[in-house]
Amino acid sequence: MRNTMIIAAAALTLAACGQRHQANGAGSGASVVVPGANGASVTMGTSLPTNLPDWVKVYPGATVTTTTTAPGGGLIGMQTSAAPDAVAAFYKQAATASGFTTAMDSSSAAASGANHVLVFTKDGTPKESLDATITTENGSTKIAILYGQG
Repeated sequence: MRNTMIIAAAALTLAACGQRHQANGAGSGASVVVPGANGASVTMGTSLPTNLPDWVKVYPGATVTTTTTAPGGGLIGMQTSAAPDAVAAFYKQAATASGFTTAMDSSSAAASGANHVLVFTKDGTPKESLDATITTENGSTKIAILYGQG
């Protein structure tokens, strides 16, 4: 999970340093592929990756706003009109059904609604992790799913 965040940050740094990148498509579903020196690449866009693990769930009815994928994991950003508590309950149930255990379950009340940070882990080969951050902003619920394998 931490490696995925580091890779994404490195990809943005490389892009800012003039590293060659490939843009695919235009408008909705467009993506940018940033190659790394080791042959691996980071892809940023708005389309779900074709190799998304089956244990990573998109909240029903949510709009995918951003995706970042790298070797070993990725990030999916979504937006929905559903209440944050309902979204948190969905991810708790989905993670448990996929064999994950809860490593952290934190929530806080805000003037705009409840906020949640959920961290799930699953030991095995490879080790898998799933984090869900759920916030409210301008009457909309924002969801960030960070997932990792390895």
